[in-house]
Amino acid sequence: MTHRMTGLSVQHCVTILMPCFNASKYLAQALNSILEQSHHNLEILFLDDGSTDDSLQIARKIAKCDARLRIYSSDENVGIIKSRNRLLDLCTTDYAAWMDCDDIAHPERIAMQIQFMLENSGYVACTCHYIRQGLGEDKVITIPPQTISREYLLFYNYVLNPGSFFDAALCKRKKVRFREWISGASDYLFWVELAQFGQIGVVEK
Repeated sequence: MTHRMTGLSVQHCVTILMPCFNASKYLAQALNSILEQSHHNLEILFLDDGSTDDSLQIARKIAKCDARLRIYSSDENVGIIKSRNRLLDLCTTDYAAWMDCDDIAHPERIAMQIQFMLENSGYVACTCHYIRQGLGEDKVITIPPQTISREYLLFYNYVLNPGSFFDAALCKRKKVRFREWISGASDYLFWVELAQFGQIGVVEK
């Protein structure tokens, strides 16, 4: 796979938002897959949510080798919703991406997603296809663009949250957050609220 970034996309700093709770088995691989992205102008905001394993120690060790990894932690486990909202509050860049602490990002993920956003006006976010692992045979999961249209989001959520990239500045201006009162579907509501202000796309390469 090849991808040519424009000078404009290279200039943009992207913040990767990664909440974590007890993910020591996969964490190093997840963090390194972001730090090794072809788009180098990025930072990772890592929030350990009171892990009882050595997740925080692993992240701190990696951060000593790469200053782009910034570490935050909670003394106790407060849950994924509060963790995501804290990361949103800490984010200061125009664009951000969600990343789970047990996933692996393709080396071109951020480059392709920021390019998509810069080339497609009217879009507030994009997601991507992915490979599902850990259930026997690896399986490529494709997300048809029509399934994440604003109209379709009224009924189903097909946005891959840990593979998503979004306009973080818009989120702050419009106060789009993860709502605690709907804990079982807070990510769904997040995308529904954000979709009020533009389209959500899929990077299909």
